[in-house]
Amino acid sequence: MNKLTVLPWVSHAPLRRRGGRMLGMALLSILPMVLSSCDKVTALTQRNNTNASVTSDTASSVSATHTASTVSNPSTQPINYPFDQWQQQTVTKLPLKDINAINQHIGAQLGKAPKTDTKSLDFNSNPATQYQFANPATPYFDVIDSPKFVEFGWYYSNVSDNAREQKLGINYAGHVYQLARGWLGNREGAQLVENMLMGQTIRDATINGVGVAMAKCEFFSCILVLKK
Repeated sequence: MNKLTVLPWVSHAPLRRRGGRMLGMALLSILPMVLSSCDKVTALTQRNNTNASVTSDTASSVSATHTASTVSNPSTQPINYPFDQWQQQTVTKLPLKDINAINQHIGAQLGKAPKTDTKSLDFNSNPATQYQFANPATPYFDVIDSPKFVEFGWYYSNVSDNAREQKLGINYAGHVYQLARGWLGNREGAQLVENMLMGQTIRDATINGVGVAMAKCEFFSCILVLKK
């Protein structure tokens, strides 16, 4: 689909994982005006369905350090992530099963206490608790906790975003980058998140004894699911 001028309000369509019904009603009323926003509307639909189903990808081996199936996702021009700068930061090691410690750390980094939804679903559509660290009108950052998984979901920046959206998406990725270094190893955790941000999908990996159920960035959304 050819990309035309994006309406200003539509640029916020994929920034939250909730609210699909209201968005759909709005789009029906102005469909002829928003053809240029198809990519981001698709992103919202994709994000809302993430916890209910996962698409099948072609499997391949990634390295001797960990076994996983890895594929590349189609992507637009990459965002410039400051990987070298992130590597210089001190790693904070948190207990993977301590959701309170994780939320306190993320809340301190983002300067916001999370909004809690106790009726969410985890990676396998089992009951879970979702912690939302962003306001509805801003790019999202969520943590989902369940007995088997800890999931991190955040807005995947695109070059078509405005400067504020890009900055938030990059900052979110940086926080997950540091957490992954602490849990998966300095080099291995960093490489996993870098691969995600460059469009690779990693499924069913084991990295330094920690299970990675899914690591993927596409359609304006990133998801990293770790097994407890």
